[in-house]
Amino acid sequence: MKTVISKTVFAIALVVLCVSTVSADGLKVKAKKQLASLVKKHISYPENLKIENKSGIVLIDLFVDKSGNLVINQINASDNVFKSHVEKKIEELNELNDYSGIIGQNLLYKFKFNVE
Repeated sequence: MKTVISKTVFAIALVVLCVSTVSADGLKVKAKKQLASLVKKHISYPENLKIENKSGIVLIDLFVDKSGNLVINQINASDNVFKSHVEKKIEELNELNDYSGIIGQNLLYKFKFNVE
């Protein structure tokens, strides 16, 4: 009888652990999607370049550090003007928000800047 109870308790504990892990992963996925949406809304074509009719691409690898800040691991751009623009916008995002819900996560983004 003790063996049946022990197995039942173990099975319940295992199910609870699995459900809580899935929930935590689900929250991280949701937080990453929200961050992706926020970044894409915040970073748009720089107004001061519309006159020059420039276009470019920026690839950025972000990391959320222990303090909940976005840190640029790597950034590559077809033009330094767009690179500087994206770096500035990431700094602004750090001032506006806390990303402690996704500490330790890497986030990759590609921005295509074209005059519309």
